[in-house]
Amino acid sequence: MSCINCTVNARTFFIQPVYMCASEFGFPIDVHIGDTGTPIHAAARVGDMTSIDIMVSLDKSLLQQKTSTTKKSLLHFAARNNHVRMCTMLLEMGFDDVNVRDASRMTPLIEASSQGHWAIVAELLSLGCDTNVASVDMKTPWIHCIEQQQISLLEKVLPPKQSRCQTYSTPLQFAVLSALDDDTTLAVVEKLIGMGEDPTVLTGIHQSLFVLCTNRMKLKCAAALKVHTPNLLEEPPTL
Repeated sequence: MSCINCTVNARTFFIQPVYMCASEFGFPIDVHIGDTGTPIHAAARVGDMTSIDIMVSLDKSLLQQKTSTTKKSLLHFAARNNHVRMCTMLLEMGFDDVNVRDASRMTPLIEASSQGHWAIVAELLSLGCDTNVASVDMKTPWIHCIEQQQISLLEKVLPPKQSRCQTYSTPLQFAVLSALDDDTTLAVVEKLIGMGEDPTVLTGIHQSLFVLCTNRMKLKCAAALKVHTPNLLEEPPTL
């Protein structure tokens, strides 16, 4: 008899074929192993859609099941582990919320963007997921796009300014303060300004974008800002 071996947090268990799951000798399909989840979560981790089909056929409620502490769903695991087709199939099977949040307020879109799984990001966007989301550490999909130099996706994941959830900085300020090199920062800044982001917004301690660039030794970016913000080249007076 064949079975699927899934290792999660140094624990190994088996997702049995349907006739074993349903028998008194099979591994219980709804048992939680600490916070590693149940067998259906293990199947989502490894992209095993066949086992998910089997278990959901036995108990439809397993499709919506979350882990006990972190509250991660099947869609979180599929997104985090880059199982593109599984994301679509879970929703086709009746998974009820593409914007489901875990205990850290992460959605599947944040999971995918944080791991650099851009095919998953594109798939979730096509499924109508909300881009105006942030986890408890105020990390958003657009922040992950900037960090990982996914400039072409910024237009798709950056919500309108008037409805944008709170973060520590504007997208332009974040780009300048990030670890990106000068050339990449310049490309991101020019993209964001072209999208309508305001380069004149000051930081919470009243520093201009130009000052941030010079302080971070991003001199190409600072030179470009002379065109966009000629009146904000120096440190503004303290209020």
